[in-house]
Amino acid sequence: RRVHGGIAGELESAMTRKKRGATEEDTKPTKRAAVSRKGSQRSNLDDLFNEFKDSSEDKIGVDGMVRFCQSLEIDPSDIITLVLAWQFNASVMCEFSHQEFVAGMNKIGAYDLLTLKSKFPALIRLLDNPSDMRSFYQFAFTYSRDVGMKTLGLESAIAVWKIILNNRWALLHKWIEFLEKHHKYAISQDTWNMLFDFIQEIGDDISNYDEEGAWPVLIDDFVHFVRNA
Repeated sequence: RRVHGGIAGELESAMTRKKRGATEEDTKPTKRAAVSRKGSQRSNLDDLFNEFKDSSEDKIGVDGMVRFCQSLEIDPSDIITLVLAWQFNASVMCEFSHQEFVAGMNKIGAYDLLTLKSKFPALIRLLDNPSDMRSFYQFAFTYSRDVGMKTLGLESAIAVWKIILNNRWALLHKWIEFLEKHHKYAISQDTWNMLFDFIQEIGDDISNYDEEGAWPVLIDDFVHFVRNA
């Protein structure tokens, strides 16, 4: 199952959500008012989740995810879709459980789609932080692999690398060319993570690459491919 593909055709628009809010006669902030606001926010998120959830299960599935993305005016292949899954700590590709959705929206600080959309620039900027980028990159591997599998299929790995590393690594196209010509196997988590280290530590001209270093054979072969091109 892949979430990172184009949307084929027009799908139905998301239902208009009924906004709920508590009114307080007393203009002074009180503990009761704070509790009321929290309850209203939770109610808003429950309503929003219910707009996109499956009719038979308490989760947002493939169809709901497509409608969710369309309501936000984003394509499933856009990096922000993967960033949202990371912020929601989603465990299964193209699905959000109720707990993941509510916790993720609370983490972001959004209680409706308009506010969530306004958070996109700040969420993308998180990836400028090396620690956050590493967390996001490592999340993408576990999120994108099939349930129960330890490796990530080559086709899926290439698709996710294109999303994550586009405009972030000058050698991305060379890496993909190398894989498509010389590698036909799934990608292990160790190789996935070591590529991130390679990108962080080795210059784009790969002049500082140490062949005696503890790099996976696949990365050694890639360096030879680039140098002999």
